[in-house]
Amino acid sequence: NTEAGYETWMNTVGHVTPEIVISEVMTANRSTLLNSDGQLCDWVELHNTSDESVDISGFTLSDNTNNNKYLIPEGTLLTGGGYLEVYCNASVKNGAVAPFGLSQLGGEYVVLKTDDGRIVEIVDSLPMESGESQQMGENGRWNVSRMSSAGYPNTQEGHDAYLKSIGGYGGTVTISEIMASNQAFMADAQGRFTDWVEICNTG
Repeated sequence: NTEAGYETWMNTVGHVTPEIVISEVMTANRSTLLNSDGQLCDWVELHNTSDESVDISGFTLSDNTNNNKYLIPEGTLLTGGGYLEVYCNASVKNGAVAPFGLSQLGGEYVVLKTDDGRIVEIVDSLPMESGESQQMGENGRWNVSRMSSAGYPNTQEGHDAYLKSIGGYGGTVTISEIMASNQAFMADAQGRFTDWVEICNTG
């Protein structure tokens, strides 16, 4: 059970490392992204790390290595540096959504294969709360973050760009602290102990 053993196993089953990678996963999508039917689904993001467009027609996505549950449609071209969100919902069987779901408790696989069945990547999902996503960081490690960056790099700048793309706020002002049931901690100007929200300019 070592990294070398894992690589040997991956090579045995036909592992390849093309330009296409899984870059972000969300399993508790309550408000982040809507699919074309207006539904809130789990989603998996694919990213083309190269500068050239890559035809990913026939690639498959699944929650296990044995069954290829979702076939990426013919004519799907992922541009250089581009991103593609694949929505996942076990109750939808229309071909536009991957017919499987992912538990927000984690411990499940996300498996990407090429059109000839070779494994591109296997991601082990992590536990996530509502609104959190699992992201591949710049350090090459997976982490869970509240700063989803769907369609953009997994950075603060990418998160801000994503927010702007959906009409959200991408500035430096954030809510930094909330106090509820303030009984004796801090009084307002009139000497009353009220609930309060702290706003911080991180810029």
